[in-house]
Amino acid sequence: MRRHAELLVDSSRRGRATRPGVRDGCTDFRKHVAWYLKGFPVGSELRRELAMIDSLAQLDDLLGKLDPAEPFPVATLGQPRGRTNSPGKVFLPDGWLASRDDDTVPEGAELADSGG
Repeated sequence: MRRHAELLVDSSRRGRATRPGVRDGCTDFRKHVAWYLKGFPVGSELRRELAMIDSLAQLDDLLGKLDPAEPFPVATLGQPRGRTNSPGKVFLPDGWLASRDDDTVPEGAELADSGG
């Protein structure tokens, strides 16, 4: 988990000041916490705290609270992690695929909002 967070921080730092890179990388890492902890008896409070980190130091502190002797939850192997429901239905503007040879963009396809 720590290495993944470091890589996200390093990626976020490129072309920016140091602090925003750390904050942005840690914020990006938050979405991966549930995936890493699936099947482990961590407790809701620690899971919540890990999903709210703002710094690598905070991550280190919270990772120190995990039990390193806890065996890997083999029962979770092969089970889906993350989104398991089907993706939403895609709606295209009228006429978008009327002809595969027509490169004209249908009117309204370039609107600033998705219409949803």
